[in-house]
Amino acid sequence: MPEILDQAFRLYRRYFFTFLAITAVVFVPVNMAVQLMSVALQGSSRALQRSTAPGSSLPSSESLNQSIVLLIVLLVVFMGLAILAGLLQYLSQGALTSAVADSHLDRPVSFGRAYRTMLKHVGPLIGTIGLQILLGIGIFLPTIAVFLLAIGALTAGGDSGASAGLLFICFAFLLMFVTIVLYAYIFIRLSVIVPALMVENLGPVQALRRSWQLVQGYWWRTLAIVLVLGLLNAVISAGPAYLIVGLVTLFTRSLDTVFTGVITAVVTVITEALFIPLSLTCYTLYYFDLRVRKEGFDL
Repeated sequence: MPEILDQAFRLYRRYFFTFLAITAVVFVPVNMAVQLMSVALQGSSRALQRSTAPGSSLPSSESLNQSIVLLIVLLVVFMGLAILAGLLQYLSQGALTSAVADSHLDRPVSFGRAYRTMLKHVGPLIGTIGLQILLGIGIFLPTIAVFLLAIGALTAGGDSGASAGLLFICFAFLLMFVTIVLYAYIFIRLSVIVPALMVENLGPVQALRRSWQLVQGYWWRTLAIVLVLGLLNAVISAGPAYLIVGLVTLFTRSLDTVFTGVITAVVTVITEALFIPLSLTCYTLYYFDLRVRKEGFDL
């Protein structure tokens, strides 16, 4: 794993602006929407907490139900946008995979060349995104169904409806935990699906099977790489955001949650955009590493 990170750092440093442009063109707009939805979700959650806090005037049953329904809807939309952002990242990962392969083969590395190569595989890439969406829907469908039952019970009104709705919500969150664990396992097995598709000219189903096969026997090693990259991403993206928010709070002597939420969102997107090329380069190099280990592959 250290050698993969070291090689990824060297490649990123060499082609910094090219790799950054390749990923940012897809990453920035989609993830800005995710971050702004997160701000809206936090605002709705705080409003609900304030309305039910001890000492505050108790809201009507109808008002409370509407607040809970709004919170659930925002949560579902946020989860959908987050999943969509991860899947659309496949397009920039496909282009970056092409650029990394070009660098190994001593071919010119450029933004235009990378996306021209990606566009030749755009059909399979979109098919892969579709498969991933269907897979995610299949995994999360039971949880979504329980959330819908909760909304139905809450909107029905009455004490019995409110009690049933809260019970469904508790069960849905428990079911969500199990679902996330299952999705995480499958996500790890499919972590090199895009490099496999791009390098080996595979179709969506073939790429899915290929990634599943390559990671077999290396699941824990793959998990370690994913966790290390996730930790680095958290430090690099969240650190500057919290620092800037702290400085703004220190000098203005005020802490407006909406204002600080927007600042955090913008800074997080910028810093993540700087880190994503390194992360995707690591996944591409890890794909080649798996082929070397399992097949004696020599690029």
